[in-house]
Amino acid sequence: MEVSKEYKLGLLVVIGAILVFISLNLLKSGLSIGSSNEYYAVFDDATGLKAGNDVQLNGVKIGRVLEIQLHPKNPAYILAKFNLENTDIEVPASSEAWLISTDIVGTKCIDLRLDLSDTASSEMLADGDTLNSKKELTLEQEFMAQINPLKDKTEKLITRVEDIIVEINELWDSSASYTFEESMYARAQPLKPTNNW
Repeated sequence: MEVSKEYKLGLLVVIGAILVFISLNLLKSGLSIGSSNEYYAVFDDATGLKAGNDVQLNGVKIGRVLEIQLHPKNPAYILAKFNLENTDIEVPASSEAWLISTDIVGTKCIDLRLDLSDTASSEMLADGDTLNSKKELTLEQEFMAQINPLKDKTEKLITRVEDIIVEINELWDSSASYTFEESMYARAQPLKPTNNW
């Protein structure tokens, strides 16, 4: 039985498509070719962070999130495992891993913030260590941080205006109001003609 050229070409295309699919999934899952350093970060909420998301340094992708799971010692926290593909990057012990938004939809990435200040510890983290972790404010939290001082000032202003109104009402006692009403009544009366003309 002889196999036709069309059958061979179709089989080759299917095998090629399967290999491309497997390669893309391996790359997306964070499998890196060559050596890389792995680190951990602990967050109280990792909504939007998934395996395969980027790890960046100053806006440049330097690694990938490998795994997200509940912390084995305290399930109230999330343990994120990530790698740095460039093993030449030295991470000072006082550096921080920030969970930040990459778009308005809520996709997250880990932003590595190296502590390169003069007061930074000379101790470097080793492969498998855990970084200090922080989380940037959400849009709602940022909005509330901006609006709360304005709200407090408005409430104080309203209270002060109410105090002023109360003070004016206290000054406007019954005798002053009676005198005012009398003068208004006198103005409302029609003028009587005089014989001075």
